[in-house]
Amino acid sequence: RLPHLAKFRKCTRILRIKSNIDKEKGQMDEATSGVFDGLAIAKASKNDNILISDLVSTACYYIMLKGIHNIIKDNEISEEEYKKLYEKLTQTRKDQSFNIVN
Repeated sequence: RLPHLAKFRKCTRILRIKSNIDKEKGQMDEATSGVFDGLAIAKASKNDNILISDLVSTACYYIMLKGIHNIIKDNEISEEEYKKLYEKLTQTRKDQSFNIVN
């Protein structure tokens, strides 16, 4: 009944791997773009209004947050890309009531 949820999670994993590869190649725009796509998938996976959808959505966000961490940990990202990531995460937090733990 809900096979699309497994596909959402698999897609976010693939996007995170692609984002990591793009970062290693120095293609930071592509790396952040992959993260944005993964966050969009996480948002879409929450649309079923059932508990399992919320759990999958949370897992997808977690996967992408680890991807974001990988992008920013080495300080190889431009200030402009930092701002884009911050704005996207701020919007995601508002859209999904997703609380980022400090």
